[in-house]
Amino acid sequence: MLIDSHAHIDYEYEVSTEALIEEARLAGVTQIIAIAAALESLDKVAALADRFPNVYFTTGVHPHDVKDFNPEVLAKMRKFIAHPKCVAIGELGLDFFYEHSDRAIQFEALKIQLDFSIEAGKPIVVHTRDADEETMRFLDEHANGWHKAHPGKIPGVIHCFSGTAKLAEFCLALGYTISFSGIITFKNAEALRAVARDIVPLDRLMVETDSPYLAPIPHRGKKNHPAHTRIVAEKLAELKSISLEKLAEHTTGNTKRLFGF
Repeated sequence: MLIDSHAHIDYEYEVSTEALIEEARLAGVTQIIAIAAALESLDKVAALADRFPNVYFTTGVHPHDVKDFNPEVLAKMRKFIAHPKCVAIGELGLDFFYEHSDRAIQFEALKIQLDFSIEAGKPIVVHTRDADEETMRFLDEHANGWHKAHPGKIPGVIHCFSGTAKLAEFCLALGYTISFSGIITFKNAEALRAVARDIVPLDRLMVETDSPYLAPIPHRGKKNHPAHTRIVAEKLAELKSISLEKLAEHTTGNTKRLFGF
């Protein structure tokens, strides 16, 4: 049994959402976390969780879209956080690669969402790209506040990890979980595979697709599907020299502990 811990299933696919979820089930992916990103996705992911028993959701705004972040958005997030299937705040973070939103605005929206996470007692789902030093600074502050307010609980997950060994070790030391996507199957990802193999322990590991993005080999270039969580898990099992069943046991348990279901 696998969980796709990060998928954008409110986006447009070549098949219906019902078919997407059934395809995942047949591949052994029994639960999916529908991740909020742009403002319009907040309502959509909640509706999907209401519609499908095996779908949970998050509420938050991606750094690409925080230029439109305002008090009304935070009020909507407050409404959704009370939903029994809302498991986290995110995806939030920093992105200096595309920089669709000004850095100062990214910083402000991230701080607001991190503070809200501590207030609400919900872990965070973190996006970071080309912003390691700034991300570490914000995560250090969040982790300190989180552990004081919620001792014994995991503060969040660094999703679709593609960073350095330094970033992985820093986040692990703060108590965060690390999730890997289909990137670990890419030919040029040997350094990332080494992080997964040698640095991230089994009890801090999660799997995801980030669908419809980052389809793993042999599907690269096509839209990614939650069913491909299995391919990511198979690669991680190979790297860890354990069976797929044992890898699934660990990643599923880790995901449930983090998200509280």
